[in-house]
Amino acid sequence: MENVFYWGNLVLSYGVTGYVMFQFMDEMYSPKYKEKWKYIAFYLLFVIGAISFNRIGIPILKTLYGMIAMCAISLALFKSRSKKLILIYSLIYFLYIIWIDVLSVLAVTVITKLTISIVKETSGLL
Repeated sequence: MENVFYWGNLVLSYGVTGYVMFQFMDEMYSPKYKEKWKYIAFYLLFVIGAISFNRIGIPILKTLYGMIAMCAISLALFKSRSKKLILIYSLIYFLYIIWIDVLSVLAVTVITKLTISIVKETSGLL
């Protein structure tokens, strides 16, 4: 039963992360294609890739995957004024995500009175 919760947590966590990332890209850029299945396919590939990198257990690889995936998806599916702009927006987005993760770990440690190392074991990016 614990395994079901673990996988459910991964799918939900990265599903929401992917959804927010795609919403961000949709706000920042114009879509290249009218076919929704392409966006759904890339979304599913992102979630599967994120779960795979999470299973490796090296935080910097998870973060690098997210940044590279966002740049690749932005270039593949969206129109932008410049490629440099895509890199800048991706970096800003992931710095924001990292800060939110740090703040959420700190908030959980204060609320639950657990140590940071225990909370980090169950969090996303850290």
